[in-house]
Parts: sequence; structure tokens; C-alpha cells
Amino acid sequence: MSEASFVDYRYGLWLSFEDQSELIAGFAGLLHSSEGPPGLIFGTRPQLWGRGYAGEAARAVLRYACAVLGLKRVVTDVDEPNAASIRVLERLGMMRTRRAIVNGRPLLYYETNATAAGSSDRFSPRAPATSDGARARR
Repeated sequence: MSEASFVDYRYGLWLSFEDQSELIAGFAGLLHSSEGPPGLIFGTRPQLWGRGYAGEAARAVLRYACAVLGLKRVVTDVDEPNAASIRVLERLGMMRTRRAIVNGRPLLYYETNATAAGSSDRFSPRAPATSDGARARR
């Protein structure tokens, strides 16, 4: 799925790896939507929660969305009880746009204006992809 997405849209999912290791730390990327802007998605192995991998990977994806793809908007959704992911999104500068119940679960929706984000230090393409030495590859 991700390889075809890179061919078709120039984005997909990347794996991130633990510093100085070949162990997969998690993933981050953009999912195509035929109904609107692509969606940011990320996840980290539970053993690595709280170490900054999710935020660093998601930040690198948003930089790529802005600097390389020239995207104007990126969206995402998160389960309302997932406080850690909500903190990641808010640290990235994403703004909550709405709340909905989907399949009986409360979801929060967020978006960022990639053009505005690209002009700030937060997503500057000049900044390193990760501060903790994590490597990413698709």
C-alpha cells in the first residue's frame, strides 16, 4: 500500500528506528483521501512511549508535506481518550476543528495549515529531521 502511495502521491508511510539500532520504533506518514487533504498518521511501540519518537516522526512528515509536497493542509483524527497523541498534535501546532462520535467512539479532528507551518521554525525544512538521532526510511 505505502509503496503505491509514494508512486501515485509522493507520500505514504515511513518507518522510524531506535537510535543506534535496527529495531523499529514506529511509523509516521500521510494517508491519501479522495475527499480532502491527506491525513497524518503515526504510532510508536508501547515500550518507547514518552521518549519523543512520535512527535519527531510526525514533525518530519509535516515538514516534508510543506517543503517538498507544497501541501496547503494536513488533517488527522485521534481517539478522544488518547491524551498522549493529543499532546503530540498540539505540540505540532495542529488545531482541533471538531469532535464526533464514529462507530460509538469519540474522535477529535485536527488540522494544520502546512503553508503557515512551513514558515515557522517548528516545521522549517532547515531543521534536522529528528533531534534524538532516530532514522526514518520508507
